[in-house]
Amino acid sequence: MGTQERSPTITSYKDAVSLITEWWGNECPGGKWIQVAESSGRDGAEVLREVHRTIAGSVLLDATGRTAEEMHAEVLEILGVDLSPGSRRNWRMSLRRLGEPRLVLVINVHRAGVTRFSYEPERLLSRTVQGLSGGKAGLVVHSGPVRRSVRAPIAVQVEGQESTNRDWPLPVRALALSEPRTVPLRMWAELTAALTGEQSTESALSEVLAEFPVELASDESGFRFTDESLAEELRRNASERDIEKVNRHMARWLRDTSAEFQHPEGWSKHGPEGAYLATGLAMHAARAGYYQGLPADYEGPARVFGDLLQDGQAMANVPQLLLLDAASCASFGTLPGNSAAADASYLWLYGMIPAEQGEWAAWLHLMAAARGDDTFAAAIAASGVDLPWKVKWTQWRPPGAYHHRYLSFRACEGMTEVQWQGRPAIASLYDADESTTPKCVPSPVHTWRQTKRHQSTHRPPARGT
Repeated sequence: MGTQERSPTITSYKDAVSLITEWWGNECPGGKWIQVAESSGRDGAEVLREVHRTIAGSVLLDATGRTAEEMHAEVLEILGVDLSPGSRRNWRMSLRRLGEPRLVLVINVHRAGVTRFSYEPERLLSRTVQGLSGGKAGLVVHSGPVRRSVRAPIAVQVEGQESTNRDWPLPVRALALSEPRTVPLRMWAELTAALTGEQSTESALSEVLAEFPVELASDESGFRFTDESLAEELRRNASERDIEKVNRHMARWLRDTSAEFQHPEGWSKHGPEGAYLATGLAMHAARAGYYQGLPADYEGPARVFGDLLQDGQAMANVPQLLLLDAASCASFGTLPGNSAAADASYLWLYGMIPAEQGEWAAWLHLMAAARGDDTFAAAIAASGVDLPWKVKWTQWRPPGAYHHRYLSFRACEGMTEVQWQGRPAIASLYDADESTTPKCVPSPVHTWRQTKRHQSTHRPPARGT
């Protein structure tokens, strides 16, 4: 079997199973990973499940809702790779030293990411899978349609089921246009209003739920499709006009109602509706439109995501990974300089990935202060999120910023409070050599000061591109 990058093998369910098992039994001729794709999003997953039942010792994983980093770590852990701080850098060598060949099967790569529209599927296919399919590990990944073509060593196209072409009611179509996969009742009503132009009552939506007990389900968190394949089909069949209209409406409405969901630990802690706001706002805004190169005085719909990036109160509440993901989708692989998206990218690249929303907001506050954006910093401070620390002025340029005060910085494994030259300071910790390096001084009075402001025009690469 030779390498097939542009002309995938088109085959049936049964033949796809035989092709993969034969490929693995013959020590992976043509390449160390296979992409199994099909239009419905369900048949390819069944192919991999059957392969898993056929090949002893194979591993089956589901990428739904996961990030590329989470999938990368899970695969390595299952294969027995040591991911402790002193050893994880040697994971490639560990894969080459596996005791026996292992086959890893990953289904639903097209559903990676917290939201339905996400850059995570492309990251998984273009980077993670290729990195893992080395040594004695082989990977077979299943995906439905993805936006960007990925050149797999071997590509298999499974003949999927025909579309149902059912005339679904508008509230069901509106539910599919939600970015989070679970939707509280209030948000479902607003999605329906955005699509139809008419308000929906709770009783009307309850009737829709009762009409489709097999396709729709609900719990205390909200409503969802029992099979995401139906939601994906409805999204593919939606018109571009409806997609833009619904996302513009939701981005505006969510921002307008956000004051209701203030919480010391961020919107996501304010019940299911707050969680929808924290999860969905950035991606709804990204899908509503953001195009680079627009004149500064442009105020049309394409500025939706750009406007959100300037909202310090919103940025303090949007989780780091969701901001990065939405920015990657909105700006086609580059991020606008001197923005919260660029700050998030720089912090990510240097290992600053706080577990708590308050600490993340504090880092954004510091970055804004370093950029001289006092208005944005003040908005973060007034966001309702409790910041564990914050600065009043600074001359410390955070890592990654394009400035003559650029500070070279290694990945940070943690932070701790210390005394440095008689002053309170924060030290960053490095597990690799157990050293500490003072980086900044967060005293309420004596913090850093930026003596020369610098407005970066460089557009950094988006995460994972």
